[in-house]
Amino acid sequence: MLWHTAPLLNMKGGVFAEYTREELLEARRQIDSTLHKLGEVIKTFESKDNPQKYQSQITLAKRRINAFSIANDLIGEKLTQEK
Repeated sequence: MLWHTAPLLNMKGGVFAEYTREELLEARRQIDSTLHKLGEVIKTFESKDNPQKYQSQITLAKRRINAFSIANDLIGEKLTQEK
């Protein structure tokens, strides 16, 4: 089966947009890059003399890692389904 587009569904099952396999792969590549950078941000803040001073930034970075990881997993599932 050839892959042309992968529809992105909203919460009610309606189609938001359709993306090509290449667009999904590029999105995944960008998410991976962002996850790596966020991991480095956390390491940097946690290594500071007073990491508690940066707790809100650490928490935000961890929440973003969680959100991007979910998005990456969903893209991966979509790529697997459409092979």
